[in-house]
Amino acid sequence: NDPVLSSPENYFQTMKDSLIYIQKKLPRTFVQLVGLFNLSTVYETVQTDPTLVCQIKRATILNGECKCLNDPANLPAIDNNVVAYNQHLQNLSEYFAGLNDPEFTV
Repeated sequence: NDPVLSSPENYFQTMKDSLIYIQKKLPRTFVQLVGLFNLSTVYETVQTDPTLVCQIKRATILNGECKCLNDPANLPAIDNNVVAYNQHLQNLSEYFAGLNDPEFTV
């Protein structure tokens, strides 16, 4: 995992660039931003009840997309990033709402 690529600042800029692209290319568009949830909660739940269906998915997540979850010591940093990502989504929503663009809403 690249700490620069996964940084909250990079997430913000990528999301902003994507929304500007959508705004320019897709008129009369409504975009709904959906925040992330803390992965530590999922991790802890799966650890306490291995019979959960999530257990099947756990191997895929841990060995694939999010190897950072292999070490529980990473969970606080991951959760801090999620909080920052969600704050950036809120900031983007407020930014685009402030534009008062009748053809594009976030």
